[in-house]
Amino acid sequence: MRHPVSGRKIGTKIETTGWVKVVLVQDDTACAVIEQSCADIHAGDYLKPFEKVNVPMVVPRAPAECCEPPNGKVSRHIVDLQDDATIAGQGQFLTIDAGTEDGVAPGNVFSVFRIIYPSVPSPRDAVAEATVVSVRDRTATAKITYSRKEVMVGDEAELR
Repeated sequence: MRHPVSGRKIGTKIETTGWVKVVLVQDDTACAVIEQSCADIHAGDYLKPFEKVNVPMVVPRAPAECCEPPNGKVSRHIVDLQDDATIAGQGQFLTIDAGTEDGVAPGNVFSVFRIIYPSVPSPRDAVAEATVVSVRDRTATAKITYSRKEVMVGDEAELR
């Protein structure tokens, strides 16, 4: 994946399409049963050990105000949307380029802003709120819990 603003490589995207349970192990092979499928699972798909994720409770709160000034907390960008979509809305997942190295933790809420004319001083437009459900060193996956407008890759995400 490449960063939508800087263009630098930020990592490799791995989509979880389901999980399997290994029921028989042999010298060079194993037999597994698909326990949960969220999307198509194909022969040759990458397998990794299962990681249980504790999804935090989402506490309803008033969304950021339109044209709200920066609060000085962690501010990064939306770098990916669920299913490689071009736009996303309430209930969908997104990836932010901030992680545990930035102090982000599950349950944190980010306001999503769009600056219409980045080359000209202009106010930020509050478009959505997203709650972090899982975190890596430099990225976080969040669910859009409220959207006023569509969310796009490159939008600003600021910790509330």
